[in-house]
Amino acid sequence: MIASGHTECDDYTCSSGNSSCGKILAARAFVTIACIFSILSAIFLFVSLVTSDKLRSILLLAGKFFAWVCLIAGIIGVAIGVDTLTRYESERVPWGAGSIIGVIAVVVNAAGAVISLLAN
Repeated sequence: MIASGHTECDDYTCSSGNSSCGKILAARAFVTIACIFSILSAIFLFVSLVTSDKLRSILLLAGKFFAWVCLIAGIIGVAIGVDTLTRYESERVPWGAGSIIGVIAVVVNAAGAVISLLAN
């Protein structure tokens, strides 16, 4: 919403005639899940650097798992979001900075997931 030169972000609410609402909320949920799993993956991989051998292998495996789950959740979220933005142009859902950041985040997550496989 833009009023008197100031930009303000409003919460996205669903109206009865808005067919893209469910998809936008699903995309938001998947991206949120990807963010949570990204943090968990980083924590597990960093803690594995300072632990004993037995616990280290478990933490490395968990970190790798969460890195790949994060990538999959991010891809699903961005795909749903991009589909919604391109399919429902009549509802004027804008391409914003969040769309671009989401695509960049998926690329960075892909690199992180591949790099996590190199950790021993």
